[in-house]
Amino acid sequence: MNRVIKPENTTLILELIGRLDPQAQAQLAEALASEYDWSMHPDVLIQYFQARQVEQLPAAAKVLDCFGLKNSFQGNPASIKELNRLIRQVILPMMTSREISRPNRAEQMTNWICDLLGQPPGRPSLESLKSLDVPVLMSFEKMLSRSSSCRKLSSHKALVALIRKAALIKQVIEEGSETVSQNYWRLDKVAKKDKDMALAVCACNGLMLEEIHEPLRRDRDVVMAAMNSNGEAYSNVLEPLRSDREVLLTAVRSNGNALAYASEAFKADKEVVTEAVKRHGLMLLSASAELKADRDVVLEAVSNTGLAILYANSDLRADYDIAFAAATQDPSGLFVIADELKDDRSIIQKAVARNGAALQDASARLKDDLDIVMLAVAQRGMALQYASPRLRGHEAVVKTACLQNPNSIQYASNGFKTPTTQPREIQVAK
Repeated sequence: MNRVIKPENTTLILELIGRLDPQAQAQLAEALASEYDWSMHPDVLIQYFQARQVEQLPAAAKVLDCFGLKNSFQGNPASIKELNRLIRQVILPMMTSREISRPNRAEQMTNWICDLLGQPPGRPSLESLKSLDVPVLMSFEKMLSRSSSCRKLSSHKALVALIRKAALIKQVIEEGSETVSQNYWRLDKVAKKDKDMALAVCACNGLMLEEIHEPLRRDRDVVMAAMNSNGEAYSNVLEPLRSDREVLLTAVRSNGNALAYASEAFKADKEVVTEAVKRHGLMLLSASAELKADRDVVLEAVSNTGLAILYANSDLRADYDIAFAAATQDPSGLFVIADELKDDRSIIQKAVARNGAALQDASARLKDDLDIVMLAVAQRGMALQYASPRLRGHEAVVKTACLQNPNSIQYASNGFKTPTTQPREIQVAK
């Protein structure tokens, strides 16, 4: 059985093939095919890398198949990067050569690229074009502009305009959300009023919704793109879309903070609030009084952020499952739970394992429990201050605390505070 070439090595191998002369390419491809499993016969590789004119290219579908990109590159950053590498290596030189100006060559190349992108001949979509790198798009546009045969086509101007738009959008957003605002404001008025541009900008950085041309801020598609990117942009949504439940649901699923900007009616909507606290437990603060008393909602909130228990209805602070979930996630708010739960060993054990300082919220009985206190001081030595007087004088407890944090010796019983009686390990730790 032939060995399989690892995906991470494929790019290097193909790049090597592309740099060799035709005879060496053929020899290397044949040698690899005899030793490894390729998804296609090596003649496709040889034909692709040896092609100097569009009519010499193998079918686009075979190229995608050969490089494992068929039906997989769309939306996949790694595959898109690989696709562009292959285009730059073989197709880009063809686009910029003199041969491409010959009759029908540019049209053939356009159709081949459309086929590569999974689009109808001569009619690529804007989204598919955005898969291409800016240098590829610019070469594509120049190729069409120089071609006399393409200029005669009625669809020529529309296609060139679409390619230019795709390149412009890529230039605005490709550096990421941090620079998209600066790039957007460099656009002319026409580009700023373009819906496709607004969609791309908001999808890259939802907070840009505030800066988009106002009529487009009322466009549902643009608003939904912003909500999917960053739900906190809900604060800039205009009516009537601000009252659209689906818009808010999309926002809170992206960023739970969006609930803070919702109407009182939405803050009483269980599904909306649940989606928000799943992602930001402290948004329980913004929920209606009824939902702060809803066990399902509160359990979701404390499972995300233990401190959310501060905003739960007082009755639910006596609920074992809610207290246990809070202790597991972040026990900082356990001081508000019912006294009987502060005496529950499983809750306090889980809490001090997460944060030894939670020992301060335990009952007097558990502050005198050797196992609980040892667990607490092992996690945070300074938790020794919350142990019972008896255990603050326990040699093993004090040693464990001081090994975790030497400064915790100050909370030990008097017998451990004098150098003559300190265990050697503690003195070394100091």
